Amino acid sequence: MVRSQPNAAARHAAVLFAISGVLALVDLLVPGPHHLVILGLGAIDVVAAGLAFFLPWSRWAPSATLVLCLPALAVIGGANNAGLLPERAYGMFFVVLFVWIGVHHPPGTAFKVVPAAVVGFALPILLGRLHASLDPRAVILVMVISCLVAEIVSRIVAQSVRERQRAERAADSLRIVGAAIAAARHLSPEAVLDGAVDGVMALGYDGANIAVIDEDAGVFEPVHTRGISQAMAGGAYSLADSLTGRVWESDQAIIASDYQNESRTVEAIRASGVATVVGVPIHDNGRVSAVLMAALGACRAILPEEVEALKLLADGAAGALASARAFQRQVERAGLSASDALTDDLTGLGNRRRSRQILESLSVGDCLVLIDLDRFKSVNDTRGHSAGDRLLSDLAEYIASRLRKPDSVVRHGGEEFLLHLPGTTLAEAGDVLGRLMAGWRDRGPVATFSAGVARHREGDSSGTTLERADQACYRAKDLGRNRFCYEDLGEEVLSPVG
Repeated sequence: MVRSQPNAAARHAAVLFAISGVLALVDLLVPGPHHLVILGLGAIDVVAAGLAFFLPWSRWAPSATLVLCLPALAVIGGANNAGLLPERAYGMFFVVLFVWIGVHHPPGTAFKVVPAAVVGFALPILLGRLHASLDPRAVILVMVISCLVAEIVSRIVAQSVRERQRAERAADSLRIVGAAIAAARHLSPEAVLDGAVDGVMALGYDGANIAVIDEDAGVFEPVHTRGISQAMAGGAYSLADSLTGRVWESDQAIIASDYQNESRTVEAIRASGVATVVGVPIHDNGRVSAVLMAALGACRAILPEEVEALKLLADGAAGALASARAFQRQVERAGLSASDALTDDLTGLGNRRRSRQILESLSVGDCLVLIDLDRFKSVNDTRGHSAGDRLLSDLAEYIASRLRKPDSVVRHGGEEFLLHLPGTTLAEAGDVLGRLMAGWRDRGPVATFSAGVARHREGDSSGTTLERADQACYRAKDLGRNRFCYEDLGEEVLSPVG
């Protein structure tokens, strides 16, 4: 469990040493025989406060700050030895020290400090004033009270930290799930399934996948695998011997906190090192058609709010699967061919559905270019919609006729076109766009276009890459249109305005 930062513990200790130093300074103003002792104790306070405040405690383990107990014990003991502390107040200073331990260190730490505290309590008495005697009962009483107070404080702080972490995890979960649900409105069903497993990984899991169930064959197939779940990709596994099968049978979310010792396991999953697995059902028409799986490489308890977040992601995945099947039925009822369903009537290019297919097939190192006609609304308003349609058709024909062999272009929607440039660097994509823009200007069109370029990165979803291209296109328009910008990676904006 995460405790307060070492710097916080050290700075609080520095404040206590500073207060002690101020008290020593006040004592120096009072006539008495112990000015040298007080001066020495004040010097210890100042040095300890300085070390506590300025040393780089964050580089070390939180337990390193316990070393500050030594100068604290020295100051308390020295003051008692010199007779500067009332006898009844002596133990109080140990309680204050142990409260500091309880605030900044885990439960049980106080017991580790007890031996040093006993020596620090007893030694000044034994070496101090001539007739002083050590009462073992006093030692026991002070140590018991100090440890009890430290443990109570430590456990209260620990509970507070746990509650704060749970609240932060819940907030993160809602943010991640909200982003996945928002993406579902714009991406294809396959991309939404991709987003669901990406959402699981964003929640802090080490692996994720969707287990698609084949009831007739009695097996499931892991798809959209991430992290340690990639060891399962490409296989089909028996429902009878799996946690997926248990989720399917019970229609309930199931948690296996110690997967390695579960009775029904898949050997390939065990071999991947999975320790904790959560399975959440994905429904289609009231039946479990798949299971959203989340995996950890270490055993730990799964909190209820984590399961709720996974259920929300599973519900989003269920909607995506339903949309995919509904679209397929729609195509079949309309008697459309696959190519007809993916073709834009006006331009003859691929349509938004084809655009989604491109996004699903995006590989690391591919470039996406989002092209947007400049002031297209003005063309429609001043020249008529037929002129706007001709402009879209002309631009579509122009771009398609000038792309390299592996490249492709689709009408992404409205006056937007999406270029897919496989295995292309940003510089190469810039060369392609530079030629396209120069050639389009030479034709004297009624409208120019702006564009944004983004390259697909390892670990990013296709939606993230598209968003980067979209933002780059917005920057190009903000900078005056008739130009393009690279994604925000520090490159200069290229403006091929001639």
